Amino acid sequence: MGEEIKIMLMGIRHFLQFLGIIIFIFGLLFSLTPNLVKRLNELGKRLIFSEEGALKHNLKTGILFMVMGAIIFFLNIFLR
Repeated sequence: MGEEIKIMLMGIRHFLQFLGIIIFIFGLLFSLTPNLVKRLNELGKRLIFSEEGALKHNLKTGILFMVMGAIIFFLNIFLR
């Protein structure tokens, strides 16, 4: 049973690492290429939903995503 828990925790760590990278990439996109985010938002608006509020504060939102992504990524590394 101890081995099953180790495998489960390893899966959770990999998921958190992946999530951290994805959030960090979103942060970079919001901070550095807001026009690309606007185009992706238009595509998403047609497909799923709209969220114009985040685009009004692209730098703040981008930095927030990058910090969250970095925290998740590095916490995952240091918790090993």
